[in-house]
Amino acid sequence: KPMLANQQLTMDSLLGKDTQLLKKDGTLAVSDLPKEGVIGLYFSAHWCPPCRGFTPKLAEAYNKIRSDGKALEIVFVSSDKDEGAFAAYHAEQPWLALPFAQRGLKNALSNMFEIKGIPSLVLLDAATGKTITKDGRQVISADPEGRNFPWKTAGAASAPAAGAGLNVNALAAALQQATQQKKTQQEVQREQGMAQMTSRIHSGCNHVLIYERPDVRAQAMQHIPADEIRKRAKENPKNLGPRDAVVRHLLAWFKHEHFKWVNNAPCDACGSKKTKNAGGDQPNAQEKTWMAGVVELYKCEDCQHVTRFPRINHPGKLMETRRGRCGEWANAFTLCCICMGYEARHVVDWTDHVWTEVYSEDQQRWIHCDACEDRWDGPLLYCEGWKKKLTYCIAFSKEEVVDVTCRYTRQWDLCKARRTLCPELWLQEFIYSVSMQRRASLPPARQQLLSARWEQEQKELEPRNWVKPANWEDGEALPGRTTGSWEWRAARGELGNGDAAAA
Repeated sequence: KPMLANQQLTMDSLLGKDTQLLKKDGTLAVSDLPKEGVIGLYFSAHWCPPCRGFTPKLAEAYNKIRSDGKALEIVFVSSDKDEGAFAAYHAEQPWLALPFAQRGLKNALSNMFEIKGIPSLVLLDAATGKTITKDGRQVISADPEGRNFPWKTAGAASAPAAGAGLNVNALAAALQQATQQKKTQQEVQREQGMAQMTSRIHSGCNHVLIYERPDVRAQAMQHIPADEIRKRAKENPKNLGPRDAVVRHLLAWFKHEHFKWVNNAPCDACGSKKTKNAGGDQPNAQEKTWMAGVVELYKCEDCQHVTRFPRINHPGKLMETRRGRCGEWANAFTLCCICMGYEARHVVDWTDHVWTEVYSEDQQRWIHCDACEDRWDGPLLYCEGWKKKLTYCIAFSKEEVVDVTCRYTRQWDLCKARRTLCPELWLQEFIYSVSMQRRASLPPARQQLLSARWEQEQKELEPRNWVKPANWEDGEALPGRTTGSWEWRAARGELGNGDAAAA
C-alpha cells in the first residue's frame, strides 16, 4: 500500500544493507554507513556541465563540514553513460558511490525521489532515513560552511511522499530486482573491480604530470646538491656505468642526508618526540595547496599541544618539508630523478607501498629504486625479503603506464591467483590503450623508441623470461623492511627475514 507520511526507511532498507558502496580504497557496506547526522544522495554525471560546475563546490562544502566534526556523508548516484565515465568522474569526488552496475537501484531511487534533472542532492536523516530536503543543492549553495547543519528546517523532514511513484513494497521489489539482475554476482563484482582499477589508473596517470611542471622542478632543484652528487659518482662509481652511478649516489643522499621517516610527528611547539596519535582532520586551505588528502593529529605528552601532520602529495613541497612515509619518499625521489635528467616512473603497489623505477641508459632497462630502503636494483625485496603477497604493481610516467608486477616476483602463478580485481585480458588492453593515448601527441621518433622499449620490456616481464637483477641476492638473504617502527612493520606483515622478524 502507499507509503505513509510518517513511515521511516532506514538506509539499509533504502539502499540494501548488503550493497557495497565504492570508496577510494575499497568498498563500504551500506550497513556500515553513519547512524547519525546527514546522508546525501548526489544524482550527477560527468557529461552534464551544471554537474561539473556544482561538484567542486559540493566537495569543498563536504570537506569543510566534515573537518568541523559534523557527520555528513554523500553517496554519488551516477547518470553517466558508461562505466569508464563513471569511474573517472568518481575519482574527482571525495565521497562514496553506488556501483555503476546497480542500474536497477539507481532507477528506483530516481523514481522514489522524483529526480527530474541533475545535479540533484537529496539530504536524508541518517538515523531515520527521512527526507530532510530534495533541494540539497540550494541548501549547500546557501550554507556551504554548514552553520545550520543538519538543516532540519530546510524542509519538513518526512519519508518520501506517497505520490512519489513508489511505495514500500515496490521499493522492496526494486531492490530485489537490483540484486538479482541478469548479470551474475560474479559479473557485478568484476565490473566494480574494473571501475576501481580504472579510477586508480587514471589517478596515477594524473599525478605524475606534476613532475613535468617547471616551477615544481625549480622548487626541487633548490634542495638537490647536483654537482656534489655527480662528483661522488665520479669518485666512486660502485661498479656501475657513469649515469647509473649518479642515480645510485642520488639514492644514498636522499636516504641518509635529505629525507626523514615519520612514525609519530614530533611536537611543533616544544620539539618533544613524545607524541601520541590523536585522530585525524580534514586539510585546511593551506594544506590543500600542498595536495594533502588527510591530516594526522598528534598530541604531545609534555606540553599537550596538538601537532598537525598533513600527508602531503605535492612533490615540490615535500622537498622542503623533507619528511613522511613511503608515499612521500617515493613521490619526492621520483621528482629528484627527473630533475637530474633521468626518465623515471612512479610505481604503485596495490598492497600498499610505492617506489621508483629509473631507465638505465647504461643497461638499456628499467631499474628498481626504493628510496625508503636505499635499495638499487633489488626487485625481489618485497616478495622474498618482506614476504609481501603482491597483486598489482603499476608504473606511471608522463608517457606510459605499465603493469610491472612480474618484475617483482618469481612466483607468478601464486601472484596471479590473487589478482581478482579485474580480468587480466581487460587490464592488459586498458593499460595499453591508456599508454597509446599518452604517446599520441609525441614526435614519431619518440613514439618509435618507446614502442621498441615496450616490446623489449614485455619480453623481460614474461615470467619464463625473468631477468636476474645485476646485484641479485638469494631470497633468504634479502632483509625484511627496515623503515618504520617495529610495531608498524609487524602490523603490516613486512618484517620478513632477519633479526627483527625473529624478535
